[in-house]
Amino acid sequence: YCPAMMRNFKSVHDSLAADPEAPEEWQLLTISFDSFNDTPEVMKNWGAAWGHEEGQPWTLLTSETCCTVRDIAGNVGLQFGEINGSYQHNLRTVILNGQGCIRKVFTDETWTNEELISEIKAAALPRKDT
Repeated sequence: YCPAMMRNFKSVHDSLAADPEAPEEWQLLTISFDSFNDTPEVMKNWGAAWGHEEGQPWTLLTSETCCTVRDIAGNVGLQFGEINGSYQHNLRTVILNGQGCIRKVFTDETWTNEELISEIKAAALPRKDT
């Protein structure tokens, strides 16, 4: 999943950055749950290999422990852990609205860049009170 998601996020980033109809504020976040191996320096170097640059609205997050990530993961059905010496995991791509509420959860890697961009744009629209 990881290389494909990095390529997809880079494409989404570039599309949104060039889109005059993109929301003024948006943020992509890639979260590592392998706190032992994915140090901030490793994440920085790995991200650079996929086109991530400092200062972009795309953050690569790691934590000294997996507890913080488990707290986030539990809310969206992300499962991960070490099995037979390697990390196994499913995938979640989560869209939050401007209030930090979950708008959409993609539960696998089959979303298209256009679908993600559309959801990001929709999440930025003002909420309609019901």
